[in-house]
Amino acid sequence: MNRENRYMVWLSSIEGLDAKRMRTLCDRFGSAEAVFEEATRHEITKLDGFSFTLASEIVSKKKQRYFDEVTGIVEDLGFSVYIQNDEEYPERLLALDQPPMILYAVGPGLPAAEKPFTIVGTRRCSRYGLKVAEHFGEQLALSGVTVVSGMARGIDGAAQRGALKAGGQTVAVLGCGLDIIYPPEHADLYHQIRKNGVILSEYYPGTPAYPNNFPQRNRIMAALSEGVLIVESPDKGGALITANYALDLGLEVFAIPGNIDAYTAKGTNELIFNGANMALAPSNILEVMRWEDPRNNKVIQSKNTELDNMENTVYQLLLTDELHFDELVRMTGFSGGELTACLTMMEINGIIKQLPGRMYTLARNLL
Repeated sequence: MNRENRYMVWLSSIEGLDAKRMRTLCDRFGSAEAVFEEATRHEITKLDGFSFTLASEIVSKKKQRYFDEVTGIVEDLGFSVYIQNDEEYPERLLALDQPPMILYAVGPGLPAAEKPFTIVGTRRCSRYGLKVAEHFGEQLALSGVTVVSGMARGIDGAAQRGALKAGGQTVAVLGCGLDIIYPPEHADLYHQIRKNGVILSEYYPGTPAYPNNFPQRNRIMAALSEGVLIVESPDKGGALITANYALDLGLEVFAIPGNIDAYTAKGTNELIFNGANMALAPSNILEVMRWEDPRNNKVIQSKNTELDNMENTVYQLLLTDELHFDELVRMTGFSGGELTACLTMMEINGIIKQLPGRMYTLARNLL
């Protein structure tokens, strides 16, 4: 770490200082080092957003012993540190109104991030959502896309597992310190990404996963990417916050359509209604983004694709003839919602295709 990076580490270690307040301090005093050397409590309290309590906390941390301790922790952990004037700092983040003043990173290093693309969604997702997220993560990674997500429960983790399964590059952005594995059940995923990708955070090591950290984390995921896919989301939540950041940045936003009665599809269906790109297959994303697929623009599928019980039932019926959606409901005994989810997954996998008038037919023979 160079001198200014060390002082920025010191500044980021003070609880209550977000990117906006850190920027205010550095603009007022000229640098993080100048804050350490020159700032007084009286001067800090004159600034917008700084209470007497916060100013007192900052001044109390202006001790060499504390400075050496907090910078030493980062060095001992082996984390890389990037600040805005560093050559390695991701230039895309500068498009944000409040770009991170500091980024901590662990992994082989900040990736070249060819074709960076964010995949996010709700933590409380369906099994169908998990399957779709992993499929898109895997297929996009096979197409040379860098999958960006938040390593969260549900959709995020599934998308990143898919990317790792394909041997692709993935970037995880955390809403806590890099030394905290959150959620704890994603320890294996954390270590896989740390070994094969990169994990980023703007939060000093040891910072807990406070709820307010995640909307701020979402802006980084959006800004790192050229587009965003929302797999499943209710009508409110972090995934939609990410989508809104992407829209503000002028990025392409995609959404997976879902059952209109499903809680997990209310947000994605609304995005599509309001003009987001509908994604039925990874190839839809590659086409809109104008990204060439090194596999000749074809999504690789095994002829022996494994079908679950519902998919196999539909497949056997379509072996004999084209069928209407209502006929499939009657013949399978599935509810309309169950059948819609099943048909969408089969269409994504290139097994069936929808014809005009809600007719369905096989797209390829698996036998």
